[in-house]
Amino acid sequence: MTPEVLTGDNNENIGRNFSSLTELTIKHCDTLSSLEQFVQPDYVPGIRKINIVYCNGLVSLPSFKDLLCLEVLKVCNCPNINSTQLLAPSIKILELEDNCGNLADNLDCSALTYLSISSSSLTSINLQMWNLPALKRLYIYVCRSLAFIGKSEPGFSNHSHQGDSSSAGTFPSLTDLTISNCSKLQIVDDLPGSFPSLEDLNIFDSQLPNGQMGMKLPSSLEKLELHGCEDLSAWFPRCLENLGSLWVMKVTYCKGELSIPGHMWSSNLASLRLLQIEGCPDLVSVGGSEAIAGIASVIIDRCPKFKELEQPVWKRRFHEINVVRPDGTWVDTCSISVFLSTACIQNVD
Repeated sequence: MTPEVLTGDNNENIGRNFSSLTELTIKHCDTLSSLEQFVQPDYVPGIRKINIVYCNGLVSLPSFKDLLCLEVLKVCNCPNINSTQLLAPSIKILELEDNCGNLADNLDCSALTYLSISSSSLTSINLQMWNLPALKRLYIYVCRSLAFIGKSEPGFSNHSHQGDSSSAGTFPSLTDLTISNCSKLQIVDDLPGSFPSLEDLNIFDSQLPNGQMGMKLPSSLEKLELHGCEDLSAWFPRCLENLGSLWVMKVTYCKGELSIPGHMWSSNLASLRLLQIEGCPDLVSVGGSEAIAGIASVIIDRCPKFKELEQPVWKRRFHEINVVRPDGTWVDTCSISVFLSTACIQNVD
């Protein structure tokens, strides 16, 4: 079915009965201040996807609790939204792009599995105001004013969702967290406590959070990728403690002194199969060639202060990483194969 689209100021369809409508896009409706009159289960009982785009006059969103078929909600560039709470218990995918007012402040979406947020005006994310128990993937990108992600912020009045306060701000299902282009981010509070099942952590072109405090990562972590980040010395080597499940670590084009003691690889990173450190001007040491000899695939290149091995360093043993994780489960490693195929070979055994 072709989605129904309401554009400009031509909103005569609002209130009409769309009993068979499954997808709705509301775009460039600058005089529209509320959707309350239209987004009702009697009008759109089968609605599955709603897109709200460039509606500068929109100041609030209604409760979506009675739209039982709604699975996808996308809001883009609606800067004047000022809602107490986004309540949408049935949605599985939520995308908040550009500037969506305060929609990201208080989320109650119990079935949500995918959340992406991009906002130039967002300054903090208080995880205690999010009730997202099923969330699996969280993407935060181009939030250039974002300084804090956590359960509590100094000077912030915390009033979490009703229910078990001990679980507020905890996301037991979340496995994938990506933070990209957040240049002012200073603190990500308690990753192990908030994301106890995290497997894949990616931070791109951002200030590494937690400044002088250091950072502990969840022991469940399997893949860690840092690209274009500042101040590695704030994280390493402490962030590598107790990462017995980590099997891929990529650190590329990051700044800040990086020195990893040799004992870390065997005592904390016993499952590591792929190590890539590239374009890091302040890499000093990885503990020597013997320390990393047990890692199946290694790339170290374009790190001018690194003198322990002649660069480029490249070693690979595909039979150990190309088919399964260390626990024996299947994994798609196409992207790993692509970047390894472009490197130069040096055996570090």
